[in-house]
Amino acid sequence: MTGHQFTVFLDSADQASFEQTVRKSGDITFLRDRSPSSRPEELPDSVIRRFGEERLGILIARRADLSDIRFQKIEGRNDFSCDPTTQLAIEFSRCYVTNTFIRAGRLYRVDEFFDMRRARVLKSAEFIEWGERLFHLAKGALHMIENGIYAGGHALQRRKGGVKFEGLDGAVG
Repeated sequence: MTGHQFTVFLDSADQASFEQTVRKSGDITFLRDRSPSSRPEELPDSVIRRFGEERLGILIARRADLSDIRFQKIEGRNDFSCDPTTQLAIEFSRCYVTNTFIRAGRLYRVDEFFDMRRARVLKSAEFIEWGERLFHLAKGALHMIENGIYAGGHALQRRKGGVKFEGLDGAVG
């Protein structure tokens, strides 16, 4: 399996500009990571408005791939989930933000994987090119803290003011 990921620290004030940058990668949409059916459920945007009330995990997908993206039934539940390992989607785990800490988020994608028969499956060249473009744009809009870890400008300002980046700045809470 070939996966690509990087960690992000985004403050609430970073969210809209980060989304604008990600949208420059192509004709994209944001999807709930859980759906009441096997079909994707679109979100109007990626911005969290109510921390603690909204799921942090969402998906980013090309509109051209929407009809091919499937959600699988979650056993014992009344909803479906999408596995970005096998589907044409990028996982975006958004950051949880409080007055004292920012919890890391991440962008994660898989370009190839092994199916149930252990055969190698390479996702479409269009998906891989788009994923590379999206990652390049996203990283370019952020500040690199260390290899594989990036932060928005507002998040960095808050860090300088004492807000901790969970996992980097010791224990939080």
